[in-house]
Amino acid sequence: MKWRVRVNNMYFLRWEDGGLAPVFMINDSLGKLKEASVFGDYHMAKHVAGHVGGVVEKVEEDDG
Repeated sequence: MKWRVRVNNMYFLRWEDGGLAPVFMINDSLGKLKEASVFGDYHMAKHVAGHVGGVVEKVEEDDG
């Protein structure tokens, strides 16, 4: 299984500034969601979600 981190209508993309600043993207158009970071490890996704105040979502087979 694979996982994404979501905060409201934004998805975690990556860390910048040496891991201090999270970067998000807005899922505002068809296909845009495929740009979000996908985690192969639930515990790593949960760790990131905890730091950014988000939730972990399962990636469906057909969307990424």
